[in-house]
Amino acid sequence: MYSTLYKNEKNLFTIKEVTESILKKEKLPSHFLLDEEAVNYDFLNRGFQVNDLAKSIRDINFNGRFTIGVIGEWGHGKTTLINNCIYKLNSPQYLLFQFNPWMYGSTSKLFEAFFNQMPNEVFPHNIRNLKLIKAIVELITKHDYKIFDTMGIDELNNYKRILSTNLTRSGKKIVIIIDNLDRLNSDTLISLLGMIYNYFDIKNMIFILSYDQSAVNKILKDNGIKEGYLDKIVQKEIDVSIIDYASLSDKYVMTMSALTEYYLSDVLDQSNLEYLVGEVKKFALYLAKQQLSLRDFKRYLNSMILPYLQESPRLLNTIDYYIISYIHMFYPNSYKTIYQRKEDLLDNKIDSFIDEFDKPCHP
Repeated sequence: MYSTLYKNEKNLFTIKEVTESILKKEKLPSHFLLDEEAVNYDFLNRGFQVNDLAKSIRDINFNGRFTIGVIGEWGHGKTTLINNCIYKLNSPQYLLFQFNPWMYGSTSKLFEAFFNQMPNEVFPHNIRNLKLIKAIVELITKHDYKIFDTMGIDELNNYKRILSTNLTRSGKKIVIIIDNLDRLNSDTLISLLGMIYNYFDIKNMIFILSYDQSAVNKILKDNGIKEGYLDKIVQKEIDVSIIDYASLSDKYVMTMSALTEYYLSDVLDQSNLEYLVGEVKKFALYLAKQQLSLRDFKRYLNSMILPYLQESPRLLNTIDYYIISYIHMFYPNSYKTIYQRKEDLLDNKIDSFIDEFDKPCHP
């Protein structure tokens, strides 16, 4: 049987922790959830992209600022890829600066926080420079970034000179990571991009921007900025929007079959358990084929599957429940149709209303 894993009843785990614990016959808490936070290891076999990002930062020798865009939809692993890259760049040669712009309510507060958090080695935070920061923030927030003209302001030129001199003297590269650009409101996003474009054209300064490309382009378009503006800022893109099917299917099959066996091995006889696990594996392969993102997969398990497995009695056939709960969560209109016409479905009259389903539900 299963040995006790966590005596202090930890109840938030990564997928890797859960599957490894089950394989080791370790007992999980009676109730737990899967952690949705990004990890710092290569869970989806993206070693090539991680190495590409790290190599670009290491080898780049550009006269001015260099900007790399890590693009993809929400939940497709942008932050995890960046975390893996940071792990590889764990060297005194780099000054790593992670900035979360969506934490600040106004544009002026965002810029003030950005300048104040700049590594002290590059921009010493003495009183004179704090006054300079306030002057810069005031100038930037008054400027109309829809024009995107470079300003010849003494304070800003002075700021760039300080950064450039200190970076050259240190012999290091500063890597500035700005995650979740698409979470920003339009004014803040446009101002931030304009600031990067105009005031950080400095050698050995590298920006890594993480965003959903279609969402950012829509914000720019809605504000009258021509398509392709991002191309002026971003010199290299790494696209994580398509997840390798083999990696995804391996993780989904392993997770869903392990959880099913863990909870139902004492309930079903061996032949029924083997049949059920085989059906669960087929369904997990379907989820991978649909390119269900890893974050959506964990949300599905947390919201639908774990509550079902962790409670008894279980009133529905397990694989039926897995499928219907997937439709419930991701295709609510189809779920409503099924609920309203359940008698037809039970009488095997599915052909009479299949066209009322969302098309992805047909299989």
